[in-house]
Amino acid sequence: MHAFEPSPSTRNLLLPLSLVLVLGACASPLHSGRRALDKGDYAAAHANLRPLAEGGHVEAQFLVALMHQDGQGVAADPAEAARWYRMAAERGHPAAQNNLGLLHYQGTGVPASHDEAAKWYRMAADQGFAQSQSNLAVMHLAGTAVRKDDARARELLKQAAASGDARSQRLYASMLREGLGGKTDPDGAARWFAKAAEAGDTIAQMHLGLMHLEGVGVARSERKAVRWLERSAEGSQPLAAFALGWLTEHGQGVSADSERALALYRTSADLGFAPAQARLGALLLEGSADPSDAQEGVEWLERAAASGHALAQHNLALAHLRGRGVAVDHFRAAQLFQAAAVNGLAPAQMRVGLMHEHGLGLWRDHGAAHLWYSLAASQGAPGAVEARDRVAVGLNSEQLALAERVVAESAQRPAAIETALAKLAGD
Repeated sequence: MHAFEPSPSTRNLLLPLSLVLVLGACASPLHSGRRALDKGDYAAAHANLRPLAEGGHVEAQFLVALMHQDGQGVAADPAEAARWYRMAAERGHPAAQNNLGLLHYQGTGVPASHDEAAKWYRMAADQGFAQSQSNLAVMHLAGTAVRKDDARARELLKQAAASGDARSQRLYASMLREGLGGKTDPDGAARWFAKAAEAGDTIAQMHLGLMHLEGVGVARSERKAVRWLERSAEGSQPLAAFALGWLTEHGQGVSADSERALALYRTSADLGFAPAQARLGALLLEGSADPSDAQEGVEWLERAAASGHALAQHNLALAHLRGRGVAVDHFRAAQLFQAAAVNGLAPAQMRVGLMHEHGLGLWRDHGAAHLWYSLAASQGAPGAVEARDRVAVGLNSEQLALAERVVAESAQRPAAIETALAKLAGD
């Protein structure tokens, strides 16, 4: 089981059992039940804990709830887990309050209700329970069932971080770095990321590595960046594996090693990280005469392009244009170039302008070419101004004005490009 994360997915949200099995002076059956849980003897644990729970022992109620949640010694039954959590929560048990809140947030075993989740989180947070302080902070950040309040979220995370909760330390560090709910504090962010990283939080390790790489909040050190990124990549963080691959490819902070770089990119790509898929695809296409490598490169580019990655769309278009790893297809190349161009990639905008200018894969139209060359020129693309002026000859004032308007609006309103394309197609 894992701690709650600020993302649309809320799977696996219950507290790790090890966080709550705090041994202390207690009645023998409770002690025996806990020891059995630690040993994985769930039948014995349930036999000791269930009578205590039925007799009203609040800690036993919580532990029985955990067993029902995980199916340890009993059938997995989230509704039964929620029933036991509620008994303990209503008597003030903070971990039970937190977990009942999590179940309501998920709608697992109980009706989904962010209001109920917030209520139980607040009760546990008021007792100083770090995981609930963190969960409530995330709800304040999103404005989910509570008022959106970055300052309150920051304060809650500060309290939770001070208690030693690694996830809270990492989230608090992120707020300090971004200046959410207060002043930007890169030095403080680096300190808190370091605490969470040392505790094994792989996302914090990634952020700390990137801060060392950028020299933000800490002294710039490629060597330290590599060390933290390696630890994060070992924890299956795709951005860390990608960044480490890039450093390894270029020999920064580590010896250049193209094979290891490819392996790191592949690790990140397998985890679904589009930039890694794009880079891996490009390297496979460029670096080998083996047709099977080229075909694999196209497959990776297709995956990244499908997610909207502009550079992958551009490079896949080049493959179709040149017949590298795939059949020559000017029409498909034009589609991909245009997708990347709409996403703002200047080289793709130049390509689309060229294809419109010469009628290759697209209708021949100097007005459309002028539009794309103008957009590329606004980003300083080499040769764009000359190309724009070349096709402007013979265009009417409305066509020239359209390009000027789209360039002015595209940064604030990306849909302006697609609207202009529709108008050109209609003409």
